[in-house]
Amino acid sequence: MTPKSLLRHPEVVSTLEELAEGRFQKVIPERVKGARKVLLTSGKVYYELLQKRRELQAEDVAILRLELLYPFPEAELREALAFTPRRPPWSSCRRSR
Repeated sequence: MTPKSLLRHPEVVSTLEELAEGRFQKVIPERVKGARKVLLTSGKVYYELLQKRRELQAEDVAILRLELLYPFPEAELREALAFTPRRPPWSSCRRSR
């Protein structure tokens, strides 16, 4: 992906209702029933992981987006990770330079 590529990405959309009544989310959870693994990421890496998950048909992997890195949203992340009683392992994924 190139810089500013998310401006034209077809999956990066919000409805008018979300814009009018929504709020900024520090963590955007994805609740996958029976998740065997959770990936934490931010930015455009999310869409790359989403595409790869579709290619591999790995529907048992949840991807959580961190939209705020500082100050770190610890309480919101704990709440997002509590979606399953099994507590699957999690990893962080980011783009390296």
